[in-house]
Amino acid sequence: MSTSRMLVTIVLGVTFVWIAAMNWRVWFIRTYQGSRASWLPLAGGACGVTACLIEPSGTIAGIWWLPLVLDYGSGPGLLQAAFFHLRGVR
Repeated sequence: MSTSRMLVTIVLGVTFVWIAAMNWRVWFIRTYQGSRASWLPLAGGACGVTACLIEPSGTIAGIWWLPLVLDYGSGPGLLQAAFFHLRGVR
């Protein structure tokens, strides 16, 4: 059981890193190149949170919130979108 949980943790962790990197790449492209690229909201953060919570030893369960902060598509991007919508900027 522990081995399979560790394997799932690794897969989810790698998926989090990949999606988070792509979301930050989209932010860079949109900010500096003016492209209309689209980011993937919440997917990376959800994978990271799940990886933290199911990790067999439980050593990273206390930082379950960190993937939400590090993935642009979860914390920063959603806050930015909410800010722009509240201001009426499109």
